[in-house]
Amino acid sequence: DNASDTQARMTVLTSLAALENFFAPRYKNFRMLGKGGMGLVYRVSDKQLQRDVALKVISPLLVEDKEIKRRFLREVRALAALEHNGIVSVFDFGQTQIPFYTMELVEGVSLRTLIEQDELTGKFEEIIKIAQELSEIISYAHEQGVIHRDIKPANIIMRKEGGIKLIDFGVAAIEGSTTITHSQAVIGTPAFFAPEVVAGSSTSALSDQYSFGKVLYLLVGGSTAAEAVGTAFLGPPKPLAEVSPNCPKELITVIERCMASKADERFPSMSHVRSHL
Repeated sequence: DNASDTQARMTVLTSLAALENFFAPRYKNFRMLGKGGMGLVYRVSDKQLQRDVALKVISPLLVEDKEIKRRFLREVRALAALEHNGIVSVFDFGQTQIPFYTMELVEGVSLRTLIEQDELTGKFEEIIKIAQELSEIISYAHEQGVIHRDIKPANIIMRKEGGIKLIDFGVAAIEGSTTITHSQAVIGTPAFFAPEVVAGSSTSALSDQYSFGKVLYLLVGGSTAAEAVGTAFLGPPKPLAEVSPNCPKELITVIERCMASKADERFPSMSHVRSHL
């Protein structure tokens, strides 16, 4: 019955040994990579592809939540629709007893870590390079009809081999899909919400742009700016010229326009942002 099926799924998800046994025909060597708002991510060895991949499953407490399942499927479809070096590739997907998908394993360090450790503070050429690459990735996603909705330093990985990857499309919106309700629209990270989203408006490419601008603000401002943004996201940030007096004025201009309080005062699109960068 439904109760026994639910219990069986819970048992598998909460026991690593049971999880490994469930996926044993194809995956082995499970190692926890992280826990997100709706999923658990493991590093596993794919026997068929003969390579390590990242496997994501829905969190045990959420496995029966229909909305979470819809979000999980939306994430897979968003990623599957995108083919870009700066976005992880999906390898496999299943919706049987345990909804899961596997994706490219990204090894590196998040921008969040680099900001907290002030690894990039004052390195403006490197920051501009990251900004150019990230703006191109986001622009590509927007052109494919995908709004990320959770752009933040923790979701941007500097790869060991160079370049960056934008990850976690768990709350992404796909144009043309089911209308996003107000409750869905506010899913994400409040510290990086655009003012109009905080006020209750739907997310958009322009709200992604605002989040992008705030990421650049933190890259320039470093750990001190990160502490302030985490607690005072509703108000305007301290002017970058004061936070980082040596920051190139042209870069400040781009960041401040991306973070304009009114959406119509931002750049028309991320491709425009990239051209200015």
